[in-house]
Amino acid sequence: EYSRAAAKLRVVSLAGQGRFPEAEKTLAGVAASSPSELLAIIDGLSKLVAQAQDKPQHNLGELQLRAALNLKTQRTQLDPAEQQRLDRCVAEAYVAAGRYEQALEPFRELLTARPQDTNITTSFALLLMKFGQRGRTEEAQQLWKRLEGQHKSGSRGWFDARYQVARCELDLGNPDKALKLIGVTKVLFPQLGGPETQLRFQSLQEACEQRRTKPGV
Repeated sequence: EYSRAAAKLRVVSLAGQGRFPEAEKTLAGVAASSPSELLAIIDGLSKLVAQAQDKPQHNLGELQLRAALNLKTQRTQLDPAEQQRLDRCVAEAYVAAGRYEQALEPFRELLTARPQDTNITTSFALLLMKFGQRGRTEEAQQLWKRLEGQHKSGSRGWFDARYQVARCELDLGNPDKALKLIGVTKVLFPQLGGPETQLRFQSLQEACEQRRTKPGV
């Protein structure tokens, strides 16, 4: 048997070498001894999956997803808080594996159960924007507006949400609306929360101005 830390390292090492059957076998061994320990490992893999690139991310995502779905068969052995963590892991793993369509329903269920959870709302809004479809971009924008209201004005979370609201306007073909929102934000907070945020807003502003010069693009 492996301790949680050792099992996690072994899974990551095996997956990094493309030895997914062995990585899954390690996870299965943990599942047999302790569903709670397996959940902790699956949850811990989320950050590593998020940091991976393209194909490695999808492979790790698939591994995490299969482990999470298998763990769902032992759901009754988890307490309510752990069950919520498992549901979140499943939704995030679908995204990491590139299965965006399949991730929608789990995220909707999570958001229905925890409407005030800003992390879930943020993840779901980012997922919706991956589709590049008008209806889903509009839905994402409503979530960003909700987040804007949940964060204190001028906070990091507030700036992130405000930026995304403006970005959605651009994606929806409304560069003038996005520019107006950026302008109002600059009046309210001239420093825009710091250099990093300033660069994001500046880049978005330039994209909006470029779009205005190319109508219909």
